[in-house]
Amino acid sequence: MRQAAPGTEAWIPSDDRGMLLGDGLFETVRLYRGRAFRLDAHLDRLAHGAGVVGIPVPGELRSRVDEALVSWKGRDGALRITLTRGSGFGLAPPEKASGRLLIGIRPVEGRDEPASLVGLRAVLRGRVDERALISGLKTIGYLERIQAVRLAHSAGAEEALLRNSADLVVEGSASNLIAVVGGLLVAPGLPQGALAGITRAVILDEATGMGVQVEERGLRVEELDGASELLLTSSVREIVPIIRLEGRAIGSGGPGPFFRALSDRFRERVERELAPTHPR
Repeated sequence: MRQAAPGTEAWIPSDDRGMLLGDGLFETVRLYRGRAFRLDAHLDRLAHGAGVVGIPVPGELRSRVDEALVSWKGRDGALRITLTRGSGFGLAPPEKASGRLLIGIRPVEGRDEPASLVGLRAVLRGRVDERALISGLKTIGYLERIQAVRLAHSAGAEEALLRNSADLVVEGSASNLIAVVGGLLVAPGLPQGALAGITRAVILDEATGMGVQVEERGLRVEELDGASELLLTSSVREIVPIIRLEGRAIGSGGPGPFFRALSDRFRERVERELAPTHPR
C-alpha cells in the first residue's frame, strides 16, 4: 500500500492491476480550507464499491486520509483516493488480494472559475450501460469518457453528455446531470446508469427544501431541447450550467435562476457542515 504525499511522486509497481487492467476504484473529495466535504459519504461509497468487486479496503485508510489533510495545511483542493486490487496478472483476481491505496491532493480554483459563471457547451457523445455488472460504481476505467470528451472538444464543446442503452441521456463525462423541465427537476440516477453522486444528493436535497418537485429518471433527447436549464454536479466543480447543447441555446443561453439559487444554497450548506465546532 502506498500513499503519495501532496506535491511528491508515487511509485507504482509495474504489475499493479489498476495500471494493467483498470482493476480499481476511486473517490475525489472536495476540500474547503483543508476541510473535506462529505468525506464519510465518499468513504462509504468506496467501501460499497470495493465490497461489490471484492477489493479489500485497507484498515488504515482513514488515518492515511487524515495525514494527507494535515499536510495540505488548510488550503482548497481535491483529495483523490485510488484503491486497486494490488499486484497480479490475468483477469482472474488473486485469491488473496491486498488492496493498494494511493492518496494525493491537488489545488482547485475557487467558485469564480469561468465555467461556473459563464456555463459550458455540450454535445451528445459516449455511452454508459446501466445493465453492466459494475454500473453505478466509480471505477478507474474512464477511457470511454475520455474519448467522449475528446470528441466533444473536436466539436467545439467543453463537455459530453452520455446516453444509456435505452437512448436516455443520463450524465456528463464526470458529473451528474439535472434538467429543469416544466418547473421541476429531472435527475437521472442509479437505475438509469448514472453514479450516485455526493454533490447531486446535496443539490436535490436543497431543491426539495425550496419546494421544488424532483423526478429521478432518464431524459429523452427531445426533453433536453425544451429544458429551461441543464446543470452538471460534481465534487470538484460543484454545480455548473450547460448553456448550449449541440449548438442550440438552453433556456436564455446563460446561467439561469435555478443554477444561481442552488449554487448559493450549496455553498451555504458547505459552510454549515464544515463550520468548526467549539466546545462550550
